[in-house]
Amino acid sequence: MITQTLRAALTGSAVLLVAAGPAPAPKQTVTGPVAVYWLSASTATGPMAGMSTTGPGGAAARPSFGQMMRGGYGGGGGGGPVKALKLQLGSSRKAPAPAADHFWSPAMDMGTSVPLLTPKPAEPNPQGYTGRTDGQHEQPRGKLLIYWGCGAKAGPGQPVVIDFAKAAQNPQALAGMMTGLDITPMKEPSADRFATYGEWPNSRNSDPVPGNASLVGEHLVKGTYSPDIKLTLTSAQDFLEPIRLRQAADAGGGTALSWAAIARSRGYHITVIGAQETRRGADPVMVMWTSSQSQVGAFATADYISDSDLDRLVARKALLPGSATACTVPAEVIKAAPSGLLSMTAWGGEADFAYPARPADPKVAWNIQWTAKVRYRSTVGTILGMDDNAFGGGESAEEESPRDKPKEERGGKARKILRGLGIPGTK
Repeated sequence: MITQTLRAALTGSAVLLVAAGPAPAPKQTVTGPVAVYWLSASTATGPMAGMSTTGPGGAAARPSFGQMMRGGYGGGGGGGPVKALKLQLGSSRKAPAPAADHFWSPAMDMGTSVPLLTPKPAEPNPQGYTGRTDGQHEQPRGKLLIYWGCGAKAGPGQPVVIDFAKAAQNPQALAGMMTGLDITPMKEPSADRFATYGEWPNSRNSDPVPGNASLVGEHLVKGTYSPDIKLTLTSAQDFLEPIRLRQAADAGGGTALSWAAIARSRGYHITVIGAQETRRGADPVMVMWTSSQSQVGAFATADYISDSDLDRLVARKALLPGSATACTVPAEVIKAAPSGLLSMTAWGGEADFAYPARPADPKVAWNIQWTAKVRYRSTVGTILGMDDNAFGGGESAEEESPRDKPKEERGGKARKILRGLGIPGTK
């Protein structure tokens, strides 16, 4: 009897042990990071490449028409790619006199370093336009035609037509139709997220990045409010390749776009924004098209997209895959807006670093001193349906054209289109 009782007790204990399973692994303690550093690297080509270039003090620079046609304003002269870099350092440490510098290898061809300047606090109550005060509001006018998807012909249900006069009476319906890419904005370092913050370009230094600049090599960020940040970038972590876009008329009336493969591209997005030619005094009709397979308006495309969003959007076919090398703008889009601004973006993903490395033993705390992220994109901005010869051909600059050639003829159709779209520097 005692033996049976003992056997039953032991059996019950074994069942309890099996049910409980192995003890959970200890959760690793993680602290920090003390500092977060982001490098945002972009490459741009086409006549619109210089539009994002900044001048002294960080103010937007306005290229001349000749510079725009060269596609080399701001460092990529001679028609080469325009490169840009944004550096952002955030730290939990405070310093009475914050100062930091980014030192890089000679491959950047920009001297030994650039300063990361801490911006002055913004005015608590900045004065600006507050709208009309007489109770009168101008009634919106015009229509917007939205197309989407690569192909010789537009897909079913296109275009979606938004009549602004009617849509203003139903803001919710308007918001539902005017959708953009579904992305989560990346939380980059900023003055309002960290105790101390520094950035470049800034009012002290906004030198343009040379077209031959390379990120390959050692980088060191040294400052009074963060630990030293040291990282080495390889050739696989350099600026993304430029997009070499070609356009050709399609037999069905569309415009065939093609480009050389970019090895590190993880996704592409192409947009066209144009306007129908209407008689004087008529309501304007705007036209938008995107390369997305589902309806997406050609609104502002995000500068950078996280790796997780890139994977998700490519899977949903909202973005073209990184392996894509061609797309056709449908004939209906060309008929509705024979010319317009064509923009294309390739995203190269991210490179992430952390110091010190994460301990393999979960019992050892991971006290992160700093993390760094390098993110990449490449863009091209041009005129729909126009080849390179339309932007001045062999002329190296507007001011170097023959003086007896009328200014209105320099750049021809390209100048007229850019002026009609309100692009500065085309008067």
